[in-house]
Amino acid sequence: MKKLIFLLFPVFSYGQITISKLVADANALSCLNIANINLVSTAFTANKVYICVAMVDSCSSYGTITGGSNTWNVVSQQQTGTGNTRRLSVWRTTSVATETVTMTLTVGNARGVWFDFYLVEGVPNTNNGADAILQAVKDSGSSANPVITMGGLLNNRSAVLSFFHNNANPFGGTPESSWTETEDNGCTFGGVLGGMYSMHSIGINDNTPTVTASSSNWMGVALELRALGRRATVIN
Repeated sequence: MKKLIFLLFPVFSYGQITISKLVADANALSCLNIANINLVSTAFTANKVYICVAMVDSCSSYGTITGGSNTWNVVSQQQTGTGNTRRLSVWRTTSVATETVTMTLTVGNARGVWFDFYLVEGVPNTNNGADAILQAVKDSGSSANPVITMGGLLNNRSAVLSFFHNNANPFGGTPESSWTETEDNGCTFGGVLGGMYSMHSIGINDNTPTVTASSSNWMGVALELRALGRRATVIN
């Protein structure tokens, strides 16, 4: 009698996440005091997940982002102060078409403004990018060395993308070991200082992204990204 041999393989894989910064807003570099900020033309590829972060100072609203065929959904927003405040917003989208568009951020006469786009590959592109994000955690404070404490990372092998905003120019940070810095900049307009910092790490078990920096009024958002094939509850 012949024996049947069955080879069992996993029904999912971890895949490989890559994070690429696309472009910073050229207008923001000048810290313009305007209500509608037109971003430099940005090329989007169909069915890819994009993350956008905006940091605005002396602004009465978080603003809305429009342009091209994409619908942008809020991942996380926070502010410091009341009225005209410092604000941090993170959006997500899955691009509808391959196109080059000029994005517009509409706010209420912001002074310091910064915009960055990130292409995230190796993640699910369903639900307009929602399935690509396992958790989004925000925090704020006034101490040195800003840190965001996240929940436990999935299987201790995750990719984390984190953003920080403070009242300095530039932000003035240094990343942790095994983290890659993608932005450390800022601007000053009318005496208002605003700093932007971002970093990411892939394949880690560190759920406390920390920036070595002097004391400042800061806030931040950290995203855990889900690799293709991971089974887990995702955010809405």
